[in-house]
Amino acid sequence: MFVILWFFFFFIFFFFFLSKKSKKKKKKKKKIKKIKKKSKKKKDGFAPRAINVDVIQNGNFEVLDNLIPTSFPSYEPLAAGSTRLTKWTISNGGVKLVPFEFMDGIRGKVSVQLNNGNVGKISQTVTVTPGTLYVLSFWLAGDPGFQGIQYIRVTANSLARDFSIDSTGTTSSTLGWTLKTLEFIPTSSSLALSFESLQVGVYGPYIDGVTLKVKSIFFNF
Repeated sequence: MFVILWFFFFFIFFFFFLSKKSKKKKKKKKKIKKIKKKSKKKKDGFAPRAINVDVIQNGNFEVLDNLIPTSFPSYEPLAAGSTRLTKWTISNGGVKLVPFEFMDGIRGKVSVQLNNGNVGKISQTVTVTPGTLYVLSFWLAGDPGFQGIQYIRVTANSLARDFSIDSTGTTSSTLGWTLKTLEFIPTSSSLALSFESLQVGVYGPYIDGVTLKVKSIFFNF
């Protein structure tokens, strides 16, 4: 009789132990699943993006016909449709390459004047990450041949902003380069960026050192 009772209590204890262990195992699996789900959601919702990576190509305008010249001996007009300025599309009245031997410079050896007898425009299409905060930076200077305020229009897809620069008191050796910035969040992966002079005539503003970088390392869908 004692043996029977011993086996009876042993099986009850063993069944209780297994049941408790099984519940703990299920609870642990549920917790791990919940953590994984939360982690996946965070990964999908907030994805880190590389900062300080410039997506603009040839932003200093040093590359011509896919090569970097050893020198820029003189002014070089580039008509609309010219492909000489690598990675940039030239339109409207064309633009002009201006070596620093003739005008005060800011980046490299040459800048772009957005006038070539009339208003000119350069553009470039780059790949970006939608929903990410970007900052566009560029240097702007006015032509001292016209003493006063000069304007350009910067376009990033449907976004357009006008920038001004006052060339009053400037000379060819002191253009008064000024850093300009524009922050925006693109909605598509293809971004058409352009710089267009609004200064009618021979004299027009100069640009150089164009960059486009991620400002925020996270984006949110």
